[in-house]
Amino acid sequence: MVVAAATIRLVRSLGVELVTIIPSAPDDEEDRACAAYLGALLTGGRPDAGELLAPLRASSRYQRLAAGEVPGFPPTDLDLALDVDHFDFAMPVTRDEAGLRVEAVRAPG
Repeated sequence: MVVAAATIRLVRSLGVELVTIIPSAPDDEEDRACAAYLGALLTGGRPDAGELLAPLRASSRYQRLAAGEVPGFPPTDLDLALDVDHFDFAMPVTRDEAGLRVEAVRAPG
């Protein structure tokens, strides 16, 4: 969610005709919300991130994360991870001989 708008700007700048957006973990509310948010941005919509994230915030999983009950996940990371459009760069993933690589790329505009 933190690079959603920048990601869509980068995708648009590539001039591709077909974009497939899927949640990386479809059972997780935040991944479904992010996919819906990206899809709405891509089609010119003005998605309400708060509304899309409401099911996550109502979940017991969110409550456990916010309470610090998940080892290795500080509660402060939750707000950081859900800070919609916080950064102005996209993170495309490319394949190379060593495997997957993620790069920060400044989005056009």
